[in-house]
Amino acid sequence: MKQSMFRRQLFNVCKVEFEKFFDEDELKKSKKDKESEILFKVKLFGNIEFLGELYRRKLLPQTTLISVFQSLLGMSEVNEDVNDLVIEGAINLMSKVGEEFEKNISAAKKAKAEAKESFDAIVARFKWAQEHEEAPITNRTKLLIKNMF
Repeated sequence: MKQSMFRRQLFNVCKVEFEKFFDEDELKKSKKDKESEILFKVKLFGNIEFLGELYRRKLLPQTTLISVFQSLLGMSEVNEDVNDLVIEGAINLMSKVGEEFEKNISAAKKAKAEAKESFDAIVARFKWAQEHEEAPITNRTKLLIKNMF
């Protein structure tokens, strides 16, 4: 029981901290000066690194990881915008958990179609960001996506 209570509390704290990165007020504060912008980026990447490590240690469920990817790639109600920072965060997360994530999805018996569909949508969104001119990201980020693949 303690483990489930710990997990629940851990997920709640992670969720609150993660959603702060998409809050309009937080984004405005981060763009005040260069130091705030760097601190915001370090916090975002640290949170993403932590989530990746939780997934690798089998403490974070696959559905939560999928929703994190969807938020980072602008595919959810939490975040519908795409920019260099969040795409780079998604690339970092995919680099950390991608191989294991893909292996777990292909090995899943239950809800296999839904998980596979979500994974395919995530990969398609990365390719969309890389290939389409209307994606508001820089060439540097497009090259990061290309290197990830």
